[in-house]
Amino acid sequence: MLTRTDIETLAGQDTGLCFSLFVPTARSGARTQKAAIHLKNVLAEAERLGAAHDGATTKDVRELLEPARALVEDEDFWNQQREGLGLFVANGTWVKHRLPHSVPALAYVGERFCVRPLLPALSNEDRFYVLALSQGAVRLFECTRSTEREVDLAGMPTQLEDVVGYDYEEKTLQHHTSSKSAGARPAANFHGHGRAKDKDEEELKRFLHAVDDGLLERITDRNAPLVIAAVEHVAVLFRELTAHTNVLDSGLTGSPDTARPEELHAEALEFVLPHLESRRRAAVETVEGAVSTGKAVTQLADALGLLHEGRVSTLLVRESGPVWGREAGGAVETHEQREDGDDDLLDLAVHRALATGAEVHAVPDSDLPDAALLAAFLRY
Repeated sequence: MLTRTDIETLAGQDTGLCFSLFVPTARSGARTQKAAIHLKNVLAEAERLGAAHDGATTKDVRELLEPARALVEDEDFWNQQREGLGLFVANGTWVKHRLPHSVPALAYVGERFCVRPLLPALSNEDRFYVLALSQGAVRLFECTRSTEREVDLAGMPTQLEDVVGYDYEEKTLQHHTSSKSAGARPAANFHGHGRAKDKDEEELKRFLHAVDDGLLERITDRNAPLVIAAVEHVAVLFRELTAHTNVLDSGLTGSPDTARPEELHAEALEFVLPHLESRRRAAVETVEGAVSTGKAVTQLADALGLLHEGRVSTLLVRESGPVWGREAGGAVETHEQREDGDDDLLDLAVHRALATGAEVHAVPDSDLPDAALLAAFLRY
């Protein structure tokens, strides 16, 4: 799973000539092998651009790109893809990232890695948890938009009996059957008295408190949404007593014991997506007002300067792509077609945002006002 840390690591590389190769891929079908053809074409373009770079020779470039070239004929590799692929090659660096979104077939060559095409994967980094909870079983899943991973709960209670112990077992044995002779109809035998409903409730709360204590030790991101999958009564009690700060009010109703992880993930995603989108949507919805009050800028040259000064808190950058040009002396020159020495100026903006700790979102072009290329919200 690609994370912001992964992107920041690539953006922070200073290893001389850097090759960033992007290839559309597929999980299955004929397109898996078509991806190899895309890579072959991208490599040819990368070699051309690399050989034109100051100080680079064709031999140097071919040697650097050899790890990527070896993938062209690797059928097993192409059969283990997602929707996109990013390859990053430099002296001493060889990184592969399978992407949950499609990317165009492109080669970037320069003094740094191009990371802007990776940004849509950051929305996939949005983490949430699904708690499948019943008196007989507890499962916890750490999820992103496209993945789910079961968390190891060893050492914490995962059924009511783990908390109430023998007391619970004794209650379950209060009603059992036996036969007085072979072939006789089993007779029901009762021992003691049934417990009051409030006693059952007290035991359930003890169990849920113990579960909550265990979860707080295992949920590393306290701000991540937690979706509850449980029968309604258990879910209501857990929401009342949990110390987790971001339990969603809505969840999956009914016993989750037989649900497969992928089913829980798919159903939970319907509840959590609006929550995950809220911060990005809030920025998008306020951009025009922020610009009018001087709290945001949408001019590329202004944004690049403010990013360089570390004055940007949030950067929205369009998904489509590159804006070729150059920055010099605070002025920006853009070109319709890529010219020798050009940079993707939107990628430059992303690098500066990452370097200064700004929040970064790739957004559809339609989310930016008046055909703007980006929007930068100011810290001060």
